[in-house]
Amino acid sequence: MKRLLALLCLLMLPATALAAGESEYGLWVNGAAVTADNAENVLGNGTVSYHANTNTLILNGAAIDTPYVSSFYAAGIYAEGDINITLNGNSSVNISSGQIATGIHANGVVKISGDGSLNVAVSGGDIETRAISTGYTEGEAGVVINGGTVKATAKGEGFGIGGARIYN
Repeated sequence: MKRLLALLCLLMLPATALAAGESEYGLWVNGAAVTADNAENVLGNGTVSYHANTNTLILNGAAIDTPYVSSFYAAGIYAEGDINITLNGNSSVNISSGQIATGIHANGVVKISGDGSLNVAVSGGDIETRAISTGYTEGEAGVVINGGTVKATAKGEGFGIGGARIYN
Protein backbone atom coordinates (compact mmCIF):
# COMPACT_ATOMS: atom_id res chain seq x y z
CA MET A 1 0.00 0.00 0.00
CA LYS A 2 2.86 2.39 0.84
CA ARG A 3 4.45 1.69 -2.55
CA LEU A 4 1.19 2.44 -4.36
CA LEU A 5 0.81 5.69 -2.44
CA ALA A 6 4.42 6.66 -3.19
CA LEU A 7 3.90 5.89 -6.89
CA LEU A 8 0.74 7.99 -6.99
CA CYS A 9 2.59 10.90 -5.34
CA LEU A 10 5.37 10.68 -7.93
CA LEU A 11 2.88 10.66 -10.78
CA MET A 12 1.34 13.89 -9.50
CA LEU A 13 4.65 15.80 -9.54
CA PRO A 14 4.91 18.28 -12.42
CA ALA A 15 6.94 17.12 -15.38
CA THR A 16 9.68 19.58 -16.31
CA ALA A 17 11.36 17.75 -19.15
CA LEU A 18 9.99 18.02 -22.68
CA ALA A 19 9.81 15.09 -25.01
CA ALA A 20 12.00 15.35 -28.10
CA GLY A 21 10.51 17.73 -30.65
CA GLU A 22 8.19 19.51 -28.19
CA SER A 23 8.25 23.27 -27.71
CA GLU A 24 7.34 24.90 -24.43
CA TYR A 25 6.48 28.05 -26.43
CA GLY A 26 4.38 26.36 -29.12
CA LEU A 27 6.86 27.50 -31.77
CA TRP A 28 9.04 25.62 -34.28
CA VAL A 29 11.60 27.06 -36.70
CA ASN A 30 13.40 25.09 -39.43
CA GLY A 31 12.04 21.88 -37.90
CA ALA A 32 13.46 22.70 -34.44
CA ALA A 33 11.33 23.22 -31.34
CA VAL A 34 11.96 26.57 -29.66
CA THR A 35 12.73 26.03 -25.97
CA ALA A 36 14.17 28.05 -23.10
CA ASP A 37 17.50 26.28 -23.74
CA ASN A 38 17.80 27.39 -27.39
CA ALA A 39 15.71 30.61 -27.50
CA GLU A 40 18.76 32.89 -27.66
CA ASN A 41 20.17 30.98 -30.65
CA VAL A 42 17.45 28.70 -32.01
CA LEU A 43 19.35 27.27 -34.98
CA GLY A 44 22.80 27.42 -33.42
CA ASN A 45 24.16 29.80 -36.06
CA GLY A 46 23.11 33.19 -34.65
CA THR A 47 20.38 33.87 -37.24
CA VAL A 48 17.22 33.17 -35.21
CA SER A 49 16.33 34.11 -31.63
CA TYR A 50 13.11 34.20 -29.63
CA HIS A 51 12.02 36.52 -26.82
CA ALA A 52 9.26 34.82 -24.84
CA ASN A 53 8.32 37.96 -22.87
CA THR A 54 7.23 39.72 -26.10
CA ASN A 55 6.45 36.57 -28.14
CA THR A 56 8.90 37.83 -30.77
CA LEU A 57 10.90 35.74 -33.20
CA ILE A 58 13.89 37.66 -34.60
CA LEU A 59 15.25 36.68 -38.02
CA ASN A 60 18.72 38.02 -38.78
CA GLY A 61 19.85 36.65 -42.13
CA ALA A 62 18.14 33.30 -41.49
CA ALA A 63 17.83 30.63 -44.19
CA ILE A 64 14.93 28.35 -43.27
CA ASP A 65 14.30 25.33 -45.49
CA THR A 66 13.25 22.47 -43.22
CA PRO A 67 9.57 22.20 -42.26
CA TYR A 68 8.05 21.27 -38.95
CA VAL A 69 5.14 18.92 -39.67
CA SER A 70 1.97 19.30 -37.59
CA SER A 71 -1.19 17.56 -38.72
CA PHE A 72 -1.53 18.59 -42.38
CA TYR A 73 0.87 21.55 -42.22
CA ALA A 74 4.55 21.43 -43.17
CA ALA A 75 5.83 24.89 -42.19
CA GLY A 76 9.25 26.53 -42.01
CA ILE A 77 7.93 28.60 -39.08
CA TYR A 78 4.99 27.13 -37.16
CA ALA A 79 3.30 28.82 -34.18
CA GLU A 80 0.43 27.38 -32.16
CA GLY A 81 -0.88 30.92 -31.48
CA ASP A 82 0.03 34.53 -32.30
CA ILE A 83 3.62 35.35 -33.29
CA ASN A 84 5.56 38.58 -33.78
CA ILE A 85 8.42 38.40 -36.29
CA THR A 86 11.13 41.06 -36.46
CA LEU A 87 13.25 41.21 -39.61
CA ASN A 88 16.93 42.16 -39.45
CA GLY A 89 19.06 41.51 -42.52
CA ASN A 90 17.90 39.39 -45.45
CA SER A 91 16.10 36.19 -44.46
CA SER A 92 14.39 33.47 -46.46
CA VAL A 93 11.93 30.64 -45.95
CA ASN A 94 11.90 28.00 -48.71
CA ILE A 95 9.63 24.98 -48.30
CA SER A 96 9.07 22.53 -51.17
CA SER A 97 6.91 19.70 -49.87
CA GLY A 98 4.15 18.66 -47.48
CA GLN A 99 0.41 18.04 -47.52
CA ILE A 100 -0.19 21.75 -46.96
CA ALA A 101 3.24 23.24 -47.67
CA THR A 102 3.56 26.54 -45.82
CA GLY A 103 6.39 28.99 -45.30
CA ILE A 104 4.93 30.53 -42.13
CA HIS A 105 1.81 29.26 -40.37
CA ALA A 106 0.29 30.45 -37.10
CA ASN A 107 -2.95 29.44 -35.43
CA GLY A 108 -3.30 33.12 -34.57
CA VAL A 109 -2.07 36.47 -35.86
CA VAL A 110 1.31 36.87 -37.61
CA LYS A 111 2.77 40.37 -37.14
CA ILE A 112 5.88 41.24 -39.17
CA SER A 113 8.04 44.31 -38.55
CA GLY A 114 11.65 45.48 -38.72
CA ASP A 115 14.04 46.92 -41.28
CA GLY A 116 15.12 43.70 -42.98
CA SER A 117 13.63 41.61 -45.74
CA LEU A 118 11.94 38.23 -45.91
CA ASN A 119 11.52 36.12 -49.03
CA VAL A 120 9.01 33.29 -48.53
CA ALA A 121 8.87 30.81 -51.43
CA VAL A 122 6.74 27.68 -51.18
CA SER A 123 5.94 24.93 -53.68
CA GLY A 124 5.10 21.26 -53.84
CA GLY A 125 2.08 21.07 -51.54
CA ASP A 126 0.13 17.84 -52.05
CA ILE A 127 -3.18 19.50 -51.06
CA GLU A 128 -2.36 23.19 -51.05
CA THR A 129 0.56 25.62 -51.06
CA ARG A 130 0.63 28.72 -48.81
CA ALA A 131 3.44 31.22 -48.34
CA ILE A 132 2.06 32.79 -45.13
CA SER A 133 -1.14 31.54 -43.52
CA THR A 134 -3.04 31.78 -40.25
CA GLY A 135 -5.83 30.11 -38.39
CA TYR A 136 -9.02 32.07 -37.97
CA THR A 137 -8.82 34.89 -35.42
CA GLU A 138 -12.16 36.66 -35.00
CA GLY A 139 -12.03 40.43 -35.41
CA GLU A 140 -8.33 40.58 -36.31
CA ALA A 141 -6.26 40.40 -39.44
CA GLY A 142 -4.43 37.15 -39.84
CA VAL A 143 -1.21 38.71 -41.17
CA VAL A 144 -0.11 42.26 -40.28
CA ILE A 145 2.98 43.74 -41.94
CA ASN A 146 4.19 46.88 -40.17
CA GLY A 147 7.69 47.10 -41.63
CA GLY A 148 10.40 45.41 -43.60
CA THR A 149 10.12 44.05 -47.10
CA VAL A 150 8.15 40.83 -47.51
CA LYS A 151 7.92 38.83 -50.72
CA ALA A 152 5.59 35.82 -50.58
CA THR A 153 5.32 33.33 -53.43
CA ALA A 154 3.26 30.15 -53.48
CA LYS A 155 3.48 27.93 -56.56
CA GLY A 156 0.58 25.56 -57.13
CA GLU A 157 -2.88 25.40 -55.56
CA GLY A 158 -3.05 27.96 -52.76
CA PHE A 159 -2.12 31.56 -51.99
CA GLY A 160 0.73 33.91 -51.12
CA ILE A 161 -0.58 35.64 -48.00
CA GLY A 162 -3.88 34.73 -46.34
CA GLY A 163 -5.70 37.25 -44.12
CA ALA A 164 -3.32 40.19 -44.70
CA ARG A 165 -3.50 43.76 -43.50
CA ILE A 166 -0.57 45.93 -44.59
CA TYR A 167 0.38 49.21 -42.88
CA ASN A 168 3.06 51.69 -43.93
